Amino acid sequence: MNEQLNYAPCSYLLLAENGRILDANFMLLQLLEFEMSELKGKSIQSLLTVPSQTFYQLFVLPIVEMEESVEEVYISLKSKTGREVPVIMNAIKQLNDGGITISCAMIAIKKRREYEKVLLAAKKEAEERNIAKKKAIQELNGLRKELENKQQELIGMNTMLQELAMTDELTGLHNRRGYSEKMVECISQFNKTGNPFSLLIIDIDHFKKVNDTFGHPIGDQVLKTISQMIQEKIGGEDVAARIGGEEFAVILGEANQREALEVAEILREYVAGSLWTIPTVTISIGVATATMDVTEQSIQARADEALYASKEKGRNMVTHAAEIYM
Repeated sequence: MNEQLNYAPCSYLLLAENGRILDANFMLLQLLEFEMSELKGKSIQSLLTVPSQTFYQLFVLPIVEMEESVEEVYISLKSKTGREVPVIMNAIKQLNDGGITISCAMIAIKKRREYEKVLLAAKKEAEERNIAKKKAIQELNGLRKELENKQQELIGMNTMLQELAMTDELTGLHNRRGYSEKMVECISQFNKTGNPFSLLIIDIDHFKKVNDTFGHPIGDQVLKTISQMIQEKIGGEDVAARIGGEEFAVILGEANQREALEVAEILREYVAGSLWTIPTVTISIGVATATMDVTEQSIQARADEALYASKEKGRNMVTHAAEIYM
C-alpha cells in the first residue's frame, strides 16, 4: 500500500473477487482497531454487522457484479471490540495484473438515525428491484416459451409445405418434384453401395377413352384407385409418384431385374383382376434396372422404351428394358 493511500482521509479496503481481504489502509485499521495481520485473507463479511452482511450479499455484491461499481452505500462495519461503525461506501470492480479485485472507499458517518433511514430505504429499494427482476424474468420466460412454440409451429408449417410441394393433390402420391428428389437419393445410394434399384413406369391403358366416355370425375376416381393399388403392392421403402396425367412411376429400392419384374407383374395382374364399375381397366408397365453411370434421364428413358414396347405388344403387358436390347 503506498503512503498516500495508506493515510488518505478515508478508509480503504481491497478485496479479491471472492470477497477475501487483500489489503487495508491505516485509516481503516485505526477505525476498526485491527492489525493488518488479523484481517488479511478473511472475508469482508467478518467486518460487517449481521444486517449489513445480508444487505451486502443481496444488494451491494450483485450491483458490483452487474455494473462493476456502486456508490454511496450505507453499511455498518464491526470493530474488533464489537462496536458498530456506520459508513458510506463506494466500491469499484477492477481488472489488474493480480486478477479481478474490488476497491472499497469508506467514510464513517455520525448520524445513526439518518443512516438507518437510508438503510431501510435502500433495503426497500432492493426488495422492489428483486420483485421487479423476478417479474421481468417471468415475463421473459413466458416470451421465450411463446417464441419456442411459434418456432415449432413454423417448423411444422414448413414441413407441411415441403410435403405439399412434393405431393400430387389428387392421388396423394409424390409429384414429379418429389419423384426427382427420391431418384437423386437412390442414384447417390447406388453409387455408394452398388446395390441395384429399379424403376417402373406405369401407364393406364386407353385412359383418354375413359375420360371421354365416362367423364373426368370417373377418370379421377380411376387415378385414385390405381394409386391405392400401387401403394398396396409396393414395399414401405419404395416410392410411388404420379409423373403425368395417367402415368405413374415406382422406384423400387435395392430391387434387381427379376425382383422388379415380379413386382410389376403383381401390379398388372392386381389391376386387371379387380372389379371395376366401368369396363375393365388395365395398365402397361416398362421396367428398367440401374446400371453403371446411371442418371435420372437415362434410367427413365430406358423404362419409357420398355413401356412403349408393352403398348406395342398389345397393352396390359410388362416389359423390361433389358429385353429390348437382347
